[in-house]
Amino acid sequence: MRRIRNSLFGLLATPLRTSFFLLLFCMFLTLPATAQEAGGLPGDLQNFIAPEGISTSLFIVFLITVIALAPSILVMTTSFTRIIVVLGFLRQALATQQTPPNQVLVGLALFLTFFIMTPTYLRVNDTALQPYLRNELEAQEAVDAALVPIREFMFKQTRPKDIKLFMDIARRERPNSEADVPTTVLIPAFVISE
Repeated sequence: MRRIRNSLFGLLATPLRTSFFLLLFCMFLTLPATAQEAGGLPGDLQNFIAPEGISTSLFIVFLITVIALAPSILVMTTSFTRIIVVLGFLRQALATQQTPPNQVLVGLALFLTFFIMTPTYLRVNDTALQPYLRNELEAQEAVDAALVPIREFMFKQTRPKDIKLFMDIARRERPNSEADVPTTVLIPAFVISE
């Protein structure tokens, strides 16, 4: 039994590792331009850690918050939610109570999510990450380019009535196109559509 459990955690290590590296990429994109132009750590470490006059303590609190929320953001902007809900319903429909266990369902959902999201993340890699690493794009341009395929994926999976609901809650005018829908409205609409 211990061998099976260890092999399961070994299988889950790869998706978790991938999510961690994706999180690091997102954090890397937010590094200040001065640190990137200097070719590494600048002489004044304080400016690197707390850019634009933000106190070090405040910046660290912000960074820890981003690190804590990033996995949930990554999970909520993918098809993971829909897959795990369907697998949960399937388990209940088969009346098997706790078989397969939650860890197996989460592992299945993670692998299926990576399979489904691969084309989207390959586009993110081609249009944002690689040009950024070749110094062809600035950090903000890379983030904007990375959002395009992710937003396209979310729009395909989101019901128009959910977008309308969150546009009304945010007290925003009716959008004329998908570009007029802010990402802060699209993400919750996508989540409840899932």
